[in-house]
Amino acid sequence: CMEKISVIVPVYNVDNYLERCLTSLLEQDYQDYEIIVVNDASTDSSLSICKLYAENSNKIKLINLKKNHGISIARNIGLKHCSGQYVSFVDSDDYVNSNFLSSMHTIIKDKKTDIVCCNHFYCWDNKNFFEIASPNRESQSLSRLDFIQIVFTLKSSKKMGISFGGFVWNKLFRRDLLENIFFEHTDGAEDELFLSKVFSKISTIYYIGQPLYFYNLRQNSLSINNRFIIEHLKTRYQICNDLKSTTDYEICGSALYQHLLNIAPCFLNNKNLTINDLVTYRQIYNTKDWNSYHLYSEGPKLRISQILIFILTHFNIKLTMLMIQLLRPVYKAYKLF
Repeated sequence: CMEKISVIVPVYNVDNYLERCLTSLLEQDYQDYEIIVVNDASTDSSLSICKLYAENSNKIKLINLKKNHGISIARNIGLKHCSGQYVSFVDSDDYVNSNFLSSMHTIIKDKKTDIVCCNHFYCWDNKNFFEIASPNRESQSLSRLDFIQIVFTLKSSKKMGISFGGFVWNKLFRRDLLENIFFEHTDGAEDELFLSKVFSKISTIYYIGQPLYFYNLRQNSLSINNRFIIEHLKTRYQICNDLKSTTDYEICGSALYQHLLNIAPCFLNNKNLTINDLVTYRQIYNTKDWNSYHLYSEGPKLRISQILIFILTHFNIKLTMLMIQLLRPVYKAYKLF
């Protein structure tokens, strides 16, 4: 007999994308699955679309929230209502191949693995242009260490040619793996935080090289929001603290340092980053001695980033902000990054 898959779809003000998403899920060639749609108090026509689809398909279970709670709470509510042996997450502005569920289930069943991750396409706001995320299209087993390094460490990801990232939407999980694990509300990288909670429970992962998921990049999406830059940093710092007593701490600590390097130029490029953001940045930097072993950056780019970190963390706040203002035209003129 087939095993049920629960697909959790949080919905908030995505009426331009929602029909494409739900249609792609209803066209799956796998038979035994449910779609748990959690409408997070949308103010556009998303709820009407959800109701129409739910009325026409017994696969859709619609949960309508009267108050907006955010994507983490919406996903948690979906987890509480799912009845499948496996769980997948699909964002409501994205869509999937018709063999998304069947391909993932075949692997997780036959390989007896804990998590299956698939390759995916990036597409730009409903434009007919796609970029493959991972150049490596060879499906393969991954160790627990491989998985953690690909999630957190850009160097390992680039080396292996696999970039499934710290997202939950391109993965299929065994339901029992997620017992007592829920999403925390953050303003950045809640997926990474969720994944870090399952690290201790997993042993094997499988990567499917065929792109099965279409990730839509929207102009107003959270991932490019100004607040995301600092909130992502704070989330990675929390993950490091949570894993401090484990063998994964060194990897996550190196990933945190890489993130400090990567976002240092943002202070030159982004006028919306405030003194409070700078204080947060230097507080996190001053928490440990940094190991550069896993860094992706190298050569002149690494040295420039390290100089920027020094400027951001070794002078008083007012002087630092003045130096940022003076360096900003140089940064823009020479396009250092």
